[in-house]
Amino acid sequence: MSLKSILKRKFIATTQLKHDNPVAENTLNRGFTSTVLEEKWEAKYPVVIES
Repeated sequence: MSLKSILKRKFIATTQLKHDNPVAENTLNRGFTSTVLEEKWEAKYPVVIES
């Protein structure tokens, strides 16, 4: 019988907080209510739609 330790993974930051890239404008301004169906969409991850 061999004993093995359980190693925890190191935390890796995936977001760069110090960058010179422009930040998108806050167009919703935390206004999440809508009067028309499908007027506003929310996503957990940024989505780029190419046309």
